[in-house]
Amino acid sequence: MKYRFDVRGDTLHVNVSDVLTFEDHEAFNPVVREIENGPDPNVIMNLQELKMVDSAGIGLLLLASDRAKKKGKSLKVSNLTGHVAVVAELFKFDQLVDVVN
Repeated sequence: MKYRFDVRGDTLHVNVSDVLTFEDHEAFNPVVREIENGPDPNVIMNLQELKMVDSAGIGLLLLASDRAKKKGKSLKVSNLTGHVAVVAELFKFDQLVDVVN
């Protein structure tokens, strides 16, 4: 997994790429910390460049969403495509997290 942050106005954009699996749980911690502790009230997690996600990866995305909500922040997930979109549909991800495309 790779990620990069981009702040535009009051919105933190988190671009996640490559794959997001159980093996990435430690590497994902800085993303969660930035969402929790950063000053931006809005977060958009862009998954356009994410090629594969497993159930643990979905769990990491849910964790990020939960932490954002606990801090009073808005988190949206955008650009679900290909394999990621299929897995998200299987998990009914859009019923758990605000998804925009």
